[in-house]
Amino acid sequence: MQTKSQKYTPEERAGFWSAHINKWRQGSLTKAEYCRRAELSKHAFYYWCKKLGHTYSRKTQEENAIVPVPLKVVQEKTHTPLRLMVNSYQVDIPGDFQQEVLAKLVRTLEEIT
Repeated sequence: MQTKSQKYTPEERAGFWSAHINKWRQGSLTKAEYCRRAELSKHAFYYWCKKLGHTYSRKTQEENAIVPVPLKVVQEKTHTPLRLMVNSYQVDIPGDFQQEVLAKLVRTLEEIT
């Protein structure tokens, strides 16, 4: 590395911080503790994590990857409508009726006649 009076190229700075980020990821220290021990600026470390596209955790890119999940396509059942005739009443009922409602309707129609 160069002395403090010399300027670093953007590639050199990125390489420096990338090496430290990778070294931190391999260990068990928090970012703050790693920076303290390595005598690095914590704010610069966080900045370079973000700039280089690293997450704020130790998870690998594989653990953070988006994984396709197969979905089972459920086709909606088609219901055949029902025509109900009770005494002199005719009722057309859609196929997705509830049995309890239908039973109550039949009882009601039988009581009316």
